[in-house]
Amino acid sequence: MSQHPDRRMTVWEARRALLLHLWLGLMVLAPSLTYAASLENPSGGLFYSGVGVISGWKCEANGELTVRFNGGEPIPLVYGSERPDVLDAGACASADVGFVAIWNWARLGDGSHTAVAYDDGEEFARGTFQTSRLVADQEFVTGISGRFRARDFPDPGVNVLLRWNQNVQGFVIEGVEE
Repeated sequence: MSQHPDRRMTVWEARRALLLHLWLGLMVLAPSLTYAASLENPSGGLFYSGVGVISGWKCEANGELTVRFNGGEPIPLVYGSERPDVLDAGACASADVGFVAIWNWARLGDGSHTAVAYDDGEEFARGTFQTSRLVADQEFVTGISGRFRARDFPDPGVNVLLRWNQNVQGFVIEGVEE
């Protein structure tokens, strides 16, 4: 049945059309929200050293999450840690979407690297980054200690005291002098 050209939509017909458009838009948008993800560390061309974490978030995991460096063997990621920041930003419908693994960046050697994150074998994120070793031929340095004063950091007149921490293979903040 065709509509007469002069006939205007009723309020009910206009609302029904709007709801149909909204529903269709959500059907198109929903899959992209479900599979939203971010590999936060490592990424962004940043520098990494010492013992740190591989971390990020994925709204919905379909299987085992892993990461590979430079096409190497898969490294399992623990999934389900609380990420209220992701929930608060509206990126995911729940907060238990974080993933993490502990990693010694020196295992990769000095230079540029690529990390690719997978969900059940399907790539969902990647990042390029740099690594540096403290001692060129060692993955884990032992038997050293040291303190360092970073003058005028983070502001003029402020000094940060740094101390070597073998467990993290890097310097940690011991104190601040103002």
